[in-house]
Amino acid sequence: MNHSLFLPRRSPCGLPFAGLLVLLLLGGNLAGAKWPPPEGLPMTRWAKDVSPDRPVLPEYPRPQMARQAWLNLNGPWDYAVTPKEATAPGGYQGKILVPFPPQSVLSQVNRPIDDKHCIWYHRTLEIPAAWAGQRVLLNFGAVNWETRVAVNGKEVGTHTGGYDSFTCDITGALRPAGPQDVVVWAWNPVEGGQPHGKQSLTPDGIFYTPTSGIWQTVWMEPVAASHIEELRIVPDVDRSRLQLRVNVRRAVEGQAVEAVALVSGKPVARVSGRPGEMLALSIPNPQLWWPASPFLYDLKVTLRQSAAASGKTLDSVDSYFGMRKISIGQDEKGLARIMLNDKPVFHNGFLDQGFWPEGIYTAPTDEALRFDLEALKKFGYNMDRKHIKVEPERWYYWADRLGVLVWQDMPSVTEMAYPPNARAIPDREGDFESELRRMIRGRFNHPSIVMWVLFNEGWGLPVKDRKSDKERIEASPAAKAREQRMVEATREEDPTRLIDPASGVGGGGNDHREDLFDFGYGDVVDYHCYGHDGPVAEKQRAAVVGEYGWGLAPVAALRNRMESSKNADISGCVVTQLTDVENEHNGALKYDRTGVRNVELEKDIPGGIRKVLHEYGHDEYPGGPTLLHETHP
Repeated sequence: MNHSLFLPRRSPCGLPFAGLLVLLLLGGNLAGAKWPPPEGLPMTRWAKDVSPDRPVLPEYPRPQMARQAWLNLNGPWDYAVTPKEATAPGGYQGKILVPFPPQSVLSQVNRPIDDKHCIWYHRTLEIPAAWAGQRVLLNFGAVNWETRVAVNGKEVGTHTGGYDSFTCDITGALRPAGPQDVVVWAWNPVEGGQPHGKQSLTPDGIFYTPTSGIWQTVWMEPVAASHIEELRIVPDVDRSRLQLRVNVRRAVEGQAVEAVALVSGKPVARVSGRPGEMLALSIPNPQLWWPASPFLYDLKVTLRQSAAASGKTLDSVDSYFGMRKISIGQDEKGLARIMLNDKPVFHNGFLDQGFWPEGIYTAPTDEALRFDLEALKKFGYNMDRKHIKVEPERWYYWADRLGVLVWQDMPSVTEMAYPPNARAIPDREGDFESELRRMIRGRFNHPSIVMWVLFNEGWGLPVKDRKSDKERIEASPAAKAREQRMVEATREEDPTRLIDPASGVGGGGNDHREDLFDFGYGDVVDYHCYGHDGPVAEKQRAAVVGEYGWGLAPVAALRNRMESSKNADISGCVVTQLTDVENEHNGALKYDRTGVRNVELEKDIPGGIRKVLHEYGHDEYPGGPTLLHETHP
C-alpha cells in the first residue's frame, strides 16, 4: 500500500499530523516500557513512589485557579525521537512517562537529545460523558521549548517558551465519541539563544543536563464558552484591601463576576463587578503574610450570566491570596533597606537550582517539591533564590504556605560572559523579553515572590569584542540599554515587587569588577562575594549579596559574610547552595537529598543561624515564632 496517498497537504507550520496518525495505526512500534529503573542510578527517596501503574503527580497543577472537573493526562505516552526536520516519526519507539523529560531516568527513556533532534508524543483518550456540550481545554504546565499540538490529525495549537504554561482549546478537533488521538511535537534548541538557564549540550561544572519536551503536568478541563481565563491578584496592605481583575474568555455584555474572600470557610469580604475591571475587596483587620506566619485567605471567584443573584453560573474557580507588601524604605542612617510589610526584614537565603537526579527539571512527587522548601526553613533560612529556572506552580504554592520569601531569577539566554567561558550566544530577537513578561504574568499572584532577578552575572548582556580570553572583559554600550529596557518591561508588568537588574553586577570568576554591569537601575545593588568585597547600601538601592560561601558550612559561611558586611548595611544574602547538582558538589544537602554536608562541624545549624543574625542585629522572623523547629531535615 502506498502510504503517501493518506498524507494531507502540509499544515501551515509544516506538520502533516494526519499522516503521522496513519503511520501510527498502520504499524508503529509501541515497545513496552521497562520498569522499575535500573539499580545503581542516583535517586531520591521519592523515586520509589513513581510508577507507570499509579497516578503520576496527581495533584491539581494550578492551585491559584483550580477547577473541580479536570482530567490528569500524566502517565505513559508513546514517544519517538527523530531528526528535527522529520515530518512524522515513522513508528513509535516505546513509552515515556509524562511529564518526566526524556533525558531523565524516571521517563524510562533516559537518553540524550541534542538540538538536531525533536521528540514526538502520542496517546489516546476519551472525553468524559459529563463534559458533553462544554468546551474542552488541553493544558500544558511547560514544554521545552517549541511545541506543536494536534488532536485527531488537526493542529490545535503552537507555542514557544520553556517555562510558561499554555492552553489549547481542542473542542473543534474532537470526534463525537470514542477515542481521541493526541500528538505533541517538541524541540529544544538547548543553547540556541532562547532562555534556557543552566541547560547544556556538554554538561559540566555549573552547567547541567538539558530538559527537552514535556516537563510539567498535562491536563484537560471542561469550561463554558465564556469562562475565567486569568486572575490578577494584587494585595494592597496600606488600604486593607485586595485588588482583583478577572479576565474572561469570550466575555459577553451583561455578565458579572463575584469574588469572595474566606477564612476557615467563612466569608470575610465580597465584591461583584464586570469581567476585566479592577475590583476591590475590603479586608477587615487583615492578617498579614510573614515568613513565620504565612497567613493565606481563600478566594472563590464565580462568573455568572448576569449580575442578578439568580444569574446562571458559567464558571467558578478556587484561589487564595496573602496580604503582604514588599518595598524599599530608609533606615535611621537614611540608607535603603528591604521592607516586608513596612518592617526591615533580613533576607537570609539559599541558592536553589531545582534539579533532581532522577527527573532533572521535574521533581518526582509533590512531596519532594515541598521537602526542599521545608529543608530550607528547618536550616533556619527564610528565603530561596530560585536560580535561573522557573518552577511549576505547586512549588510556589508550597512557598506561599510555608512562608518562604522567593527571589525569582529569569532563565538566562547565554553562557557566562567572562573568562574562561566567554562564549556569548546571541539570543533570538525578543525571546528573552517575551518569556520574561510571561514568567511575571504566570507567577504574579504568589505572595512568596518578592523580587525579580533579571540577569545573573551579566549573562545575556552584550560585551565588547576581545581578541582573546585573557583580555579584560568590558560591557558594551548596548548592555546598559538592554538592562534598562528589561527593567522597564518588568516594572510595566509588575510595579508591586522589587527588581534586581543584575545579580552579581561585577560578573564572576577572576575578572570580577564592581562596576561591570552596574548601571544604577532597579531596587538593589547585588554582588557575588567569593573572595570579593561586598556591596554597600545606597540611599535609593538596598545592598544584597546574591551569592557567597561556595560549599562552606552554613553557620561559618554566614558569620564570615556578616562580619565582612557589618558596615555595609546589607538587606540580604544568598549562600551557595541548597543541594548538590550533578557534578557540582557544594550543597548543604547532597543531590539525592540524603545527608547534610558539614553536619559534623555544625550540629545545630538553625540555632547557629539565628545566633549569628541576632548578633548582627537582624530579626529574621518578624510576626511570630518560626513554623519549624527541627534541627535538620
